[in-house]
Amino acid sequence: MLRWLAEKRIQDAIDRGELETYEGKGQPFPEEFFAENPYVPENLRQSFKFLKGASFTPHVLLLKHELDVLRIRAKSKKLTAEDRRELEREISTKAIEYEVRMEFYRSSLGG
Repeated sequence: MLRWLAEKRIQDAIDRGELETYEGKGQPFPEEFFAENPYVPENLRQSFKFLKGASFTPHVLLLKHELDVLRIRAKSKKLTAEDRRELEREISTKAIEYEVRMEFYRSSLGG
């Protein structure tokens, strides 16, 4: 229920155009993002913090973020049927790439 409410509020803000000018748009993720990011397995957090310090954002994090944005955009009522199909194909492709990359990270850690 809470997740649905959060997604609804985000989608409403997107529909109203409120997220086009949010503070921090186009800026690097804050340090706290890498320290407590729920998408980063706990055993990788220190490595990701090190990489962030070297101005490197792991591709898998960027990919997950893109995937989340696409999924939110797909819920828009303003999409044409063709746009929706194209977006769903892109989501499917990115989801597969994300899962493959995460499996690589897991297997490289012996997990």
